[in-house]
Amino acid sequence: MPRKILDAHELGAMLEAGGIAANYLEELGTTDLAKLGGDEWREFLCQLLTGYEHILRRKILNNEPALRAPDERPI
Repeated sequence: MPRKILDAHELGAMLEAGGIAANYLEELGTTDLAKLGGDEWREFLCQLLTGYEHILRRKILNNEPALRAPDERPI
């Protein structure tokens, strides 16, 4: 896969995974990362990093568009 296409897919996966991690913070009722306990911090990182990996893989394997329209929600 050409680097420019991969870069776009990486950006799309970052944005989508960031939304998933932000939803986790909303569930906790905080956006202040300094206030997270150890387990909450690890879960936040898990949501962000494994979400990124899974979304990037899904986008590439399913030939999905690199970026979603602003009003589209992740699946």
